[in-house]
This record gives sequence, structure tokens and C-alpha cells, in this order.
Amino acid sequence: STLSESPSTPRVLSLTYCPAKSIDDNQFQEILQLFEQNMGEMYQNSSWGLDLKEKELEMRHEKARYLLILDDTKGKIAGFVHFRFEYDDEESPSCAVLYVYEIHVNQMYQRHGLGRKLMGMAEKIAQNESMSKIVLTVFKSNKEAMAFYDKLGYTIDETSPSKFGEPADYEILSCTVPTSS
Repeated sequence: STLSESPSTPRVLSLTYCPAKSIDDNQFQEILQLFEQNMGEMYQNSSWGLDLKEKELEMRHEKARYLLILDDTKGKIAGFVHFRFEYDDEESPSCAVLYVYEIHVNQMYQRHGLGRKLMGMAEKIAQNESMSKIVLTVFKSNKEAMAFYDKLGYTIDETSPSKFGEPADYEILSCTVPTSS
């Protein structure tokens, strides 16, 4: 698809699906920079804090998968979603889920539907892999993200701390994956 800043500067975007291990170091640094640019301050202000070394280990995990939207004209990452195939609860799992760890769109590309497109592709992958639902964690203070996920049909998951009356600065959201026909 194409995205234009103005009629004279069209951009060609491509979508790539890959495991973390196949992403080269330069691209990975770009992914980490995009994460820090979009979420660094929220993490610093959260109960989790910001530990970029720990975040990099999580993002390079052997089970980590990525959908990357690449700007082919600039050779840059326009956005990405980082996910894994997991179970809904480590202690008493009841179903297989696609867990979205991170979704980020570079500010230059925001408000063009790329986040919605990434989540739609994640849903198709979850459907193809027979996952029951998509699960993600979002900071309560991230009002934009909360509204975005609400529009996409995500609700507070039964495993979210708020469902147990536990104080937390985040919610776990989920959306049931339609079964493929």
C-alpha cells in the first residue's frame, strides 16, 4: 500500500512476518528506539520502571514473532507488532492465545490506520493458528491506547488485576478470535 505526506512524495510500505532471530541488529536497534520513543516515559512512570536491557531480552526471546511495516522508500520501520503464542495463564492455563507484547507506529506514520492494520493481521495469524483469543497489556494512563483497543472490541480480560480488586497501573485486555470457516 502507499502512504503520502503530499501528492508528490508517495511512500511504498511493505509488511513482513518474521521471528525475532531473523531480524538484523540494525533493524532491532530501530525497533528498540521506536519502543523507547513511544513508551519510554510511560514505563519510567509505571510500577515496572524502564529497563532497556530487560526489554531487549524480552523482545529478542526465542518465541518472539514480529509483523514489521517497512517504508521501502526510506528503508525504515514504520511500525511493528511483537507477539508470541502463549497460554492465557501460566498457573492454570485454559486456552492458547496470541499475546501482543508491543505494538508501535512511528509518529511520522500515525493516524493512517497502520495500528489497526497490524492488529488485523495479528488477528488473522491468531485465527490461522487456532488461538482462542488475543491478549495484551496496556497502561491505564495510556488513554489513547485504551480507546484504540476499545474501538477494536477489546475488553478487560478475566485475568486482569482489576478483576480481582488488585491495584495495578495496567489492565490486561483481550478479544475473542473468530473461528475460521
